[in-house]
Formats: sequence, structure tokens, C-alpha cells
Amino acid sequence: KEPAILTLTQKAAPKIEDNRAGDSIALLIIGEQLNLLGSMWDNSENMRNWTNVTLWEATDKDLPAPEAVGRVRSVTYAMFRTEESIPQEVRYLKYLESLDISSNTNTMLQHIELGSEVCGLNYLKHFRMFSYGLVSLPEEFKNLGKTLETLDLSANNFTTVPEVLTPENFPKLKSLNLIANR
Repeated sequence: KEPAILTLTQKAAPKIEDNRAGDSIALLIIGEQLNLLGSMWDNSENMRNWTNVTLWEATDKDLPAPEAVGRVRSVTYAMFRTEESIPQEVRYLKYLESLDISSNTNTMLQHIELGSEVCGLNYLKHFRMFSYGLVSLPEEFKNLGKTLETLDLSANNFTTVPEVLTPENFPKLKSLNLIANR
């Protein structure tokens, strides 16, 4: 018998656009890339109903821009398995104010260098990367200094305070948590 020939073709992934639909695609891809250990969001549901996701409302007093209404304001990812930095799709969450990523498996065995993916988020005020396995921050991390008010990098694998974390680079920072690092 002659072997069968099977040809598979795959469509390109949807383009992530600068709109609410792009935000939902970015959230789903980030969850997939982090290898979340629990259930993710149902993409047939309205993003407004997704757990651990908050959207900007027209009535929010600190709305960054009128076009931010309906876009992602905050997101939490917890319990996942990765050996990589934050997925690059986080950069599409243009109006993100709060990002909480915590509880990577085998954190104590990880040696993850944070990439610059998060460094272009111009409205990020609250960033928590707890128990991820981080060992370093990029120099571009100081770009967050214009807006960042709280930073929690506890339970990672830093052996010293990252050089980029200075009062000059982060004049708006009100809270820095580095407990339970090496």
C-alpha cells in the first residue's frame, strides 16, 4: 500500500487591533501562553462578564481617554506554568491600569528575566508579579516610573534589589514589596 498524504493548513491568527475586541484576543492569548492551570474565560461570553477582568466605565473619574470606555482596566492571572517572561500580547492592553500575575509553578526553580513587554503600558499604576520566578528587570522598566504607584515583586528569585528601582526612576511609587525573595 501507498502511504496516505495528509495536508494541513492553518489560518493566520486574528490580528490584534487597538479596540475592545483586540483587548479580548490579547487576554485570551496571554492566558494561553502562560498555560493557566484553571479554566479560562469563555470567549463566547461578553468580556464584561469575565472573572478577574475589569473594564473602564464612562463614569470612572480617572478615565484616561474617552476611547478607553469598555477597554480593559485591570486583569488578574493566577496559577499557571511558564518559564518565559510576560507574553508580548500584554502590550496591546493599551489602557491597562492594574496588572496582577501570580503563582507560577516551581517558582523557586525558575530563572526568568522580565522582558520589556510591559514597559510600554502608559497608564499602569499597579503591577503585581508575585511568585513568578523573576531574577531581573530590564532597564526599560523605568518607563513605568511616570505612572506606577504600587509594585509587588514578592516571592520571586531576586538576590539583590534591581538597579532600576530607584526613587529617581519611580517618583510616584507609594508601595514597593520585595518580601520573600532570595
